[in-house]
Amino acid sequence: MKVELLVPPDTTLLSSMLYEGLLRVRSKCSEDVEEECLRSLLEELCSKDIRFNFTGNDIQHTIRKKLSKEFRISLGNTLRDLMKLLATVRITELRIGMKILRTKRETQLLIGTPNFLKKGGGYSFQIMKADRYMGISSIDYRTLTEKITTYADLSGLALFFIGLASSYVTSTRTEDVDNYYFLFFDLETLLRQVMKGDIRKWIEDIKDRVSEKIKEVIEYYGDTNDEAITLTTIFNTYVLEALQESKVDYTGFRLVKVSREGQTYKVYSDMPLRVYVSEKIYNNKELVEEISRVTDVLVRRASRFVRGRDTFGDGYHAFLALRYLYLFVTTDNFTYLSAMYRELHNAYNIALNNKDPNAGEYLRCFLRSMIKS
Repeated sequence: MKVELLVPPDTTLLSSMLYEGLLRVRSKCSEDVEEECLRSLLEELCSKDIRFNFTGNDIQHTIRKKLSKEFRISLGNTLRDLMKLLATVRITELRIGMKILRTKRETQLLIGTPNFLKKGGGYSFQIMKADRYMGISSIDYRTLTEKITTYADLSGLALFFIGLASSYVTSTRTEDVDNYYFLFFDLETLLRQVMKGDIRKWIEDIKDRVSEKIKEVIEYYGDTNDEAITLTTIFNTYVLEALQESKVDYTGFRLVKVSREGQTYKVYSDMPLRVYVSEKIYNNKELVEEISRVTDVLVRRASRFVRGRDTFGDGYHAFLALRYLYLFVTTDNFTYLSAMYRELHNAYNIALNNKDPNAGEYLRCFLRSMIKS
């Protein structure tokens, strides 16, 4: 069967998840998908550490009732439970489209195969309408003022939730609120580079690598931090090498934070991450490697301050040093580099006075290639 999306991409979470699913299926199984390969992919994603829970409404009305009744199994409230179910059912078509269907009771956005779009029905999940589709369904279909419910068939669900699992970075919990983080290519990169290039390389060698580094930062900090995430992305040496081999000047990502509040999900931030491979700083490979290493050290140290665990006070100065490094890189103003060195010196002295056995890490954060030049 052919895997294909019959609508152009937009910036909504819905579209991004579907296209992420499309890319993951094609990277694993190619454009013409064997059922066994799709099943293998679903099982593979089940084994990933994905901590995504459905809302109470989804559990009550969709998972436990409709799906459990139709397939005669008992399902839990996690994405992994749903993926296990999708791996056991037979999916014979993956040509997915969208359509607005207006009934007397409600306006529906249908996502699924051409036959499904003619009749409707299907399954509805809250996460599929987290951003109220401010793209294709609101503008193209003139539904800005309407309440819309999303319904998908099993094929639509499979592609969407493969995309969710594939783009998932990590999750955190703050004040009884679950926060989920997802990484996508931006539209320009998706259309001009990924869809026309080696999809497996773009997914596995580039985006997955970026995702792993972002996961480390979020789990250290307990949330997103613009400076730390940007630096770990634009100075990811492995990714930079892969991008340079692909001979592209620009690659962009989107880091989206979705929070589960009560029975709904809300998009709380949509952070652009842009890598301009042709920037002059990337010509100095030694400097790039140094900044990557320094960023890793400062992120670990600064996270203590961010999370209220800065017992000795060096984490505060590490936090400032990381910010000044970010400002130096983004402005090329050497005043910020001097400020970073001052904060490194302060952090080192505090750590040394408190007999921190790893205080020497701060001394290794000076950019020797800059000093030599």
